[in-house]
Amino acid sequence: MSNRASRKDVGAVRKQLLLTSEQCRHLKAIAATTRRSESELVREAVDGWLAKQAAADEDWKAAWRQAAGMWEGRDDLDEIMTRARRSWDRAPETDPRKTRKRR
Repeated sequence: MSNRASRKDVGAVRKQLLLTSEQCRHLKAIAATTRRSESELVREAVDGWLAKQAAADEDWKAAWRQAAGMWEGRDDLDEIMTRARRSWDRAPETDPRKTRKRR
């Protein structure tokens, strides 16, 4: 089945959109030089944008899947978390990292 839609396609939906004068001029020029309809070019552009969005979504999901196992095999997590929790409980004035020597 072709990706090309026409008025006869049951799945085709009419949309009205506003383009800038420059966008319209470029679209008309490309349609004329490629002998394709403006509608076909717009559908192709929308398909490309949707594919790019889907790929970006998959990249984000893949990064999370990869990060999910980054602590695997570590046996010092309890120690790391204990130190972190102790620092959370410290008052700012008793935390040596947050006090400055006065001159």
